[in-house]
Amino acid sequence: YSAELVMRSEGQTVRGKIYAAGPLLRYEMGPAVTITRLDRKKSYVLMPDQKMYMEHPIDPLAEVKAGTVDEGDVARASIGSEDVDGNPAEKFKVTYTGSEGAMTFYQWTHRNGLQVKVEAEDGAWSVLYQNIVVGAQEASLFEVPSDYQLFAMPDISRMMQMNAEDLQLGEAGQ
Repeated sequence: YSAELVMRSEGQTVRGKIYAAGPLLRYEMGPAVTITRLDRKKSYVLMPDQKMYMEHPIDPLAEVKAGTVDEGDVARASIGSEDVDGNPAEKFKVTYTGSEGAMTFYQWTHRNGLQVKVEAEDGAWSVLYQNIVVGAQEASLFEVPSDYQLFAMPDISRMMQMNAEDLQLGEAGQ
């Protein structure tokens, strides 16, 4: 499926787009593009202007919020029905317990099983899915383009160690 997203957090609202095909997710937020591959346990942040990308391991909480998880402990309890953006949805209270502790949030799903809203228990953040289009998505949406180069962050600890060694050499020569 694909959908428009309205994300709210810390008084800010950001609009974007999501494409999903099972464990494959693509988020487009302005110039930022993130491909989440739950099957590979990796996410890729694309920088289209530079034709570069960064690779990161997936945060297990991302899987919970996406509605697919195989790590940690998730408890879901139906707490009734509500309309979300004019559509009937079942509301769940979801508690995820992982290595960082427990987190509770609400999740609304449409009768077709698709998530239509997710919100923190305290209301601090939310994600609303609008204009959902059910159907197959192009496989290329979930792959890093072949002409993109991996952007490797410099090893800051190594750089600091080299600077410390330089300082020690400088002090020894005085």
